[in-house]
Amino acid sequence: MSVRIIQSANADFISTSLLAHLEQARDQHQHPVCLVPSFEDTDDLKMSLAIGFGVEVFALGTYLENMWRMWGDVRALATSVQRYIYMEKAIHKAELELSPGAIRFASAVARQTMGYVLTDPLDESEVQNLEEGYSKLYKAYGYYAQMLEDDGYIEPSYAEVLLPAYMHEKEAHLPELFVVGFSHLEPEHLAFIAEYARFGSVNIVLNMQDNPSFDLERETQEHMQEVLKRRPRC
Repeated sequence: MSVRIIQSANADFISTSLLAHLEQARDQHQHPVCLVPSFEDTDDLKMSLAIGFGVEVFALGTYLENMWRMWGDVRALATSVQRYIYMEKAIHKAELELSPGAIRFASAVARQTMGYVLTDPLDESEVQNLEEGYSKLYKAYGYYAQMLEDDGYIEPSYAEVLLPAYMHEKEAHLPELFVVGFSHLEPEHLAFIAEYARFGSVNIVLNMQDNPSFDLERETQEHMQEVLKRRPRC
């Protein structure tokens, strides 16, 4: 199982190299799936690949939601509204006084980082060594996660990290993934890719035209190594 970096010099990320890898995966009955940034990008990529090519195309967020409903546990994915409500309660429980804007910011941070907070938590002595405000905020995130779980919800960024192992354990088919059209990948998506690569194959297509002097391949690999250090406890 592996992660492959495919470099493309085309603005639409469709290159001869990508098409060759897709054809190979299709011919080997790997049922390739292309994951793109947004729903609008799916039609563009489908047109570029041509009808009948045998490749499914999904927005990354939609694909993860669908796979979680099929192969995840009984918890439902938290929405932005639920995230704010639970974060407000958690901050109050942690005896913090934050403005509504600060609570929204804390909610946004939870959306991106909760997978790390839960899979690589600080021990009690480390929490005590934090400045008081940071210590309370860290505890608030713990309260937030527990409140979600108590009510049957899970933060999507945490679900992303757990999903590949669930799919493997339940003997789901893990198609070969092609991550296409992203100018960068958020930490939670890299965590998903790193975990998926333990059981299946992932191809990350990087557009070198937009950043010719920036080593996107090196940066992506370094991020991958970092997230591989953080293993979820299912």
